Amino acid sequence: MDRNDKLSRREVLKRIVASTVVGGIAGVTGVVGSLCSEAQAAEAVKLIDEQKDYSARALGFFHDGSKTKRNDPKEKCGNCKQFKKAALVDGVEVGKCSLLAKGLVKSSGWCRSYLKDEALYKKS
Repeated sequence: MDRNDKLSRREVLKRIVASTVVGGIAGVTGVVGSLCSEAQAAEAVKLIDEQKDYSARALGFFHDGSKTKRNDPKEKCGNCKQFKKAALVDGVEVGKCSLLAKGLVKSSGWCRSYLKDEALYKKS
C-alpha cells in the first residue's frame, strides 16, 4: 500500500459516522447491518409482548386499544406524540414508542401515557 492509499484516523471516523447515519436512515433497526447480528435485527422488528414486557405492563399498554380504559376511542398510538411510524408488518401499521425500549407497537394500541398529537388526532 503506498502513502496515497492509507486513510487517516479522521477519514476513517468520518466514514464510520457516515455509514452509521445512512444505515440508520435506511433501516428500521437504525444500525448498520454488518454491525449487528440477525437476532438483534429480528428483535428490533418484533412486536412488544404486552404481557411479558415490564414497561408495557407498567404503562397499561395493549396493542388493541379497545381493551383499555381510555376515555376517547380516537386516542391510539398512531396519533400519540411518542409514536414514530416504522413499517407495515403483516398489513398492520407498527412503530416505535419512545417509552418502550424493545420492539414495536401497533398503531391501534394505547397506554396511560398517551400524549395527543393534535395534527395526527384531527386526521384520524
